[in-house]
Amino acid sequence: MPDWQPNWDDVVFDRTKAQSAIDECKLAAGALTNVLDGLDSAHASLAADATWAGAYRDDYDGERPLVAGEVRDARDALNQLATAIETAAGEAAAEQSRREADRARWRAEREREIAQERGPR
Repeated sequence: MPDWQPNWDDVVFDRTKAQSAIDECKLAAGALTNVLDGLDSAHASLAADATWAGAYRDDYDGERPLVAGEVRDARDALNQLATAIETAAGEAAAEQSRREADRARWRAEREREIAQERGPR
């Protein structure tokens, strides 16, 4: 028997669920991009409106960059999460392939040993 053992366990990773999570993260990030575009469009319209002035306008002008920053941060976090899940899925697949290759190598070594033990026929 070879003097080493492969990992006989398969990698536990649900690729379908991972892809679903990736898709949902990207969908939500896309929706937040639409929100940002809407904020920019609304701001352009309001900036051109000379009749809207006063405390509410001041509040809006002060808060809009903060809200836009939070939306950007959330969008970026979702995109980063999607990338991390994609990376993990790739690593899981690569590890499974390594394990399968090790198992095949172990079996081949074992077969050679058995053939040597039997000797020539």
